[in-house]
Amino acid sequence: MRIFCTFKKKAGALCFFLITFIIFGLLVSLKAHSSLTIGTLNPPLNKIQVDDEGNSSSFEFDPFIGLQQNFGILPFWLNHPFVLEAGFVYHQVDVSEEYNKFSLYLLYEFSWNLMRNINILYGAGNFVTWITGAGGTITRNNGLTTTTFYKPMGNSFSFNTSTNLGLELKTTSKLSFLGKALLFDIMNSKKRTIRYTVSLNYKI
Repeated sequence: MRIFCTFKKKAGALCFFLITFIIFGLLVSLKAHSSLTIGTLNPPLNKIQVDDEGNSSSFEFDPFIGLQQNFGILPFWLNHPFVLEAGFVYHQVDVSEEYNKFSLYLLYEFSWNLMRNINILYGAGNFVTWITGAGGTITRNNGLTTTTFYKPMGNSFSFNTSTNLGLELKTTSKLSFLGKALLFDIMNSKKRTIRYTVSLNYKI
């Protein structure tokens, strides 16, 4: 279970996202083209236990939807177009644990055209994750014994940053496939995790 932010940190994270969404809205009015992205954000590799035997999964369907804006080449950064994406993630959770988990995200990336139909995406991202639940406990197997875990109670928020690297394959003038690796908490060897996304992008 993650260690969640204090109230002060929660307010700071929410204010950050509010300001960024306002900036995003202003940038939309500039010369840019928009795309709709749908896909799945997979759990941290080899980090999340999925059954009582201690097995972990490298693929879970955590659907997300995002709005992407390509602002073209910025005057201060090579010849790589700047791409901003904002979106919403619904995290699948064990029904028996009786809580809900959602994320809002912002990705700040540049697109480098490697070949005619292939782009490399690189940059960073911010995620605010919201967990809400009614509390209580649940008992899980833990080796030869069992351990009692506490379920989330009330509303809790966490704030994370990611370093991103991805590949985009354009199949038509409007449709492309994307795969990305997201490295969270890159400076913290204990908390560092890798997640990946698989998605479709449709130019509006």
